[in-house]
Amino acid sequence: SSMVMKKDIRLLGSVLPSEEKESAVPARIPGRVEKVYIESTGSFIKEGEPVVDIYSPELITAGEEYLLARENFKKNKSKAFKDLLSQSTERLKLWGIKEWQMKNWYKKKKVPRSITIYSSESGVVQKRNAVVGKYFKEGENLFELSELSSVWVELDVYEHDAGLVKLGQDVELKFTALPGTEVKGELDFISPVLNSESRTLKVRTTIKNPKGRLKPGMAAEAILDLELEGKPLVVPRSAIIDTGKRKVVWVKQSKDSFLGKVVKTGFESQGYVEVLEGLKEGEEVVLEANFLLDAQAQLFG
Repeated sequence: SSMVMKKDIRLLGSVLPSEEKESAVPARIPGRVEKVYIESTGSFIKEGEPVVDIYSPELITAGEEYLLARENFKKNKSKAFKDLLSQSTERLKLWGIKEWQMKNWYKKKKVPRSITIYSSESGVVQKRNAVVGKYFKEGENLFELSELSSVWVELDVYEHDAGLVKLGQDVELKFTALPGTEVKGELDFISPVLNSESRTLKVRTTIKNPKGRLKPGMAAEAILDLELEGKPLVVPRSAIIDTGKRKVVWVKQSKDSFLGKVVKTGFESQGYVEVLEGLKEGEEVVLEANFLLDAQAQLFG
């Protein structure tokens, strides 16, 4: 008979940070790191959290120019002094200095030698480049972050199933670290290259992770529920005798007459096997005792 064939593929994989959600905390001005507030990779940085103290002569000079401009504007409200104050304020903001920091400097009439820099991003630290005593040029990254509000789950598909996977297919995910939790996703990436050592194909799905429960490195198990194209000719698995060299199906020709036919098979699904060659629609196949027929045929030639 013909039927729509379905196949469940079980896959193993792991959680990865989404490269689309990567960001960084750069040094916006040259300077030397005096203190690091973030302990290690894997730490979570919140936007607005202190990350480093830096010593930067350029920043100190800009801060002193701001104090002078503010003092001058206080004495003389002319447009020229207002413009100078606005320019010096904007420069400091561009370099990551907060308004309340500037107000503190003005209150104390002094710019500190070591200035705290605050994060402009939120995320998990993937690379901690900042160490005490290290000098950073403008644009170099103090920290590299991954924002984990969504994560990738990368899975391995064995070579014999690689031809079945397609973009957009639904996948059900379970995680060893979160027992009882099932997450649904769909495949949004299929590697164009098969790994020649493991004989597997990498596929990926992107999962929303608003509570941050899914962490990079967590083990994942998935089921890919596939519906194969078309309605191929199928027989029950028990109808096929596999000798290792060939596959035989016994066909009933009359009440007491049977004929062994060599068949070429395709996919298996739900106890049925796709027959690509060797059988026709409507032929009656033997399901029980077919191995006896095969043994007799070999015995008597």
